[in-house]
Amino acid sequence: MFDTHKQTISACFWMLLGSFLPMIVDAALRNWMFSMSYWDALKDTMRGGEVFILTTAMITPFFWLLVKKVAGRVKNHFRMFGIVFFFSLVSLIGGVGTFAYFRIGQLLSNESMSLEKETLDYLDAIFSNDLIYFAYPIYFISLLVWYYSAYYENNPPSDYTASVFRGQKSLSSKVFNKEQV
Repeated sequence: MFDTHKQTISACFWMLLGSFLPMIVDAALRNWMFSMSYWDALKDTMRGGEVFILTTAMITPFFWLLVKKVAGRVKNHFRMFGIVFFFSLVSLIGGVGTFAYFRIGQLLSNESMSLEKETLDYLDAIFSNDLIYFAYPIYFISLLVWYYSAYYENNPPSDYTASVFRGQKSLSSKVFNKEQV
């Protein structure tokens, strides 16, 4: 079990590095080109809707694991499945909805829409809220769902582990417990 967590944490580190690398580089470029502090630039980058694309990408392995379980290709018993399934739905709906909300707000702020002034002001008031504090919980929930999925992808079923252990023990007894002639 410890090896499975170790493998999953290692995969999580590389996944996070890969997913945040564009944001890290963008913040570094903003820091260098526009004399913004690095942390303000990173926070501003995270305010963008891109972080919500990551949330839906992170929960995809859970749905793939679910499809494999239904198809009978996964023998593990899933603990806390209902909670994780609920979290995956919250992450999916929250991520997709928030990304769409952010993009609509961007379109309205560019004033490229040919709408009446009252309508534009009304829609701008609705779609101009900052969602950064909504992004953090959604991203954290997505990370938990991803970890759950990766853990079960890396964790062989207990009957497989027991079978391998029995085979190793049997082989060891045949090789090392023979009487010497």
